Amino acid sequence: MPGIGIGIGIGVGNLGIQSWKQLFDDGSTYMRKVVRMQGVNEIYSVDVRLTESPGFNGVENIDFVSIYSNAVEIELNLALDGHSFMSPVGALSRTIILETTPVKYYNGAVGGSNIANSITRAPVLDSHLITETPTYKNALVVYSGVNDVSAAGTGLTAYNLFKTYVEDRIAAGWSNVFAYTMTPTTMGGAGAGVEAERNIFNGLLRTDLSTIAGVYILDTDTNAAMNNPDDESYYIDKLHPARLSVNLMVGMLISKFTTMYKSVITPFVDHSNTFTITKTGDGTGITGLQLHSAQKMTVTLDGAAKFYTDAAATLNESSNWNMTGQAVESRYIRCTTGVCNLVIPNNEIGHLAILGSPVNSPTVGGGISDMNMLWYFQVSDKSTFSGSVANLRFLHTISPAGTSGITYDDLSKLRDLSNLNIGALPVLTSIQINKILADFILNKDIPKTQTTRIITITGAVGTGAPTGQGATDKGILAAYRTPLNDGAYSLWTVTTR
Repeated sequence: MPGIGIGIGIGVGNLGIQSWKQLFDDGSTYMRKVVRMQGVNEIYSVDVRLTESPGFNGVENIDFVSIYSNAVEIELNLALDGHSFMSPVGALSRTIILETTPVKYYNGAVGGSNIANSITRAPVLDSHLITETPTYKNALVVYSGVNDVSAAGTGLTAYNLFKTYVEDRIAAGWSNVFAYTMTPTTMGGAGAGVEAERNIFNGLLRTDLSTIAGVYILDTDTNAAMNNPDDESYYIDKLHPARLSVNLMVGMLISKFTTMYKSVITPFVDHSNTFTITKTGDGTGITGLQLHSAQKMTVTLDGAAKFYTDAAATLNESSNWNMTGQAVESRYIRCTTGVCNLVIPNNEIGHLAILGSPVNSPTVGGGISDMNMLWYFQVSDKSTFSGSVANLRFLHTISPAGTSGITYDDLSKLRDLSNLNIGALPVLTSIQINKILADFILNKDIPKTQTTRIITITGAVGTGAPTGQGATDKGILAAYRTPLNDGAYSLWTVTTR
């Protein structure tokens, strides 16, 4: 039956053909009914052979697809570490987390840091280890070297330090460590000398580090498309990876994960976002817009709306905003006629803020439910945004001011949320407030990237007060220091009706 294109379940997966207890092929429909052992648990699968060859090598999606399995997939406790490539605000780290859907994750990477810094931070990283089970594993993904490798001899020095770091993480309990090779750069005039040291560092990762049990090298050098740092399609600034490089690098990791863990994979979906810009009053006012993009991009306005670089709207009028990426950038918008469109060409926005609410300034609005790279959302009452925040798992700040269309029915996935300010709108019931507080309790021992610990849920007139367990949860949070009641952090400030 060549060409069969269906497949759900896990097939052989991480168990391997050697663990098969019984194999049956009826020879006509090419259905494989499999009973295999994992510990004391029997697992039943039905697999469809993809070729009529009598040989069977047990390679999923080449020899067979699985149409049913009652096997339990391995879940991940995932940690990320390294420098800016892997930092929480970078496209790479957020795409990895979105696609691998770990049960728990921690990102300890810091922009500008080197390998020695990672070693210093290691005790905090290791504090996020879990006790492994057959279906729940620790995995660490690291991207290091860029801030260590430069002058002659630094390739070897950096490698030796990195090897120590990796060996110590394996010993601590990270059963598998995935290390990216260092990508090329010409930033700041880096030339042949840096490239030679990079090759030494990468070569040792391939020939030496890879021999350590549990270590897997994600070799970016094997993809020719990533070998030219001057290609802006792949590198933002001759150093940091652009979206095409991010996709390739995440693909390398996903390939390993699907072989080893069979983790649920949710592909990153890039898409544009369109906001409406609407004139109010006589249209002479200005609304401020702040965006952070992980990539270079051009944001556009149509119709009578224009961008300006100053709050007085006198400088650099344009319908286009060429963002350089990697930083919070600002523009001011005036709309003198009707309704216009603001188009963000991709799904790379992490910071979205609407500033000010002067008379006659335009409103800005749109849906945010699928802006799943957002970590900061703060808008003034000159906004009309709508949608659920349930899947915006990187958000640490939500401050929607007078926006009534945002819904908060499930905050359980927002593990980094440490600043929630639901002020004038909407009207929330006591049941809804109880659920919000319960979600904060659920994540109260998850470390946060920000030091703020504020929950304000006053809503509009008619909003209820927490009741029952909700009132209890409010009291618990007000007396608690996240995470783990650590005295280094502030108590939660919880304000409700």
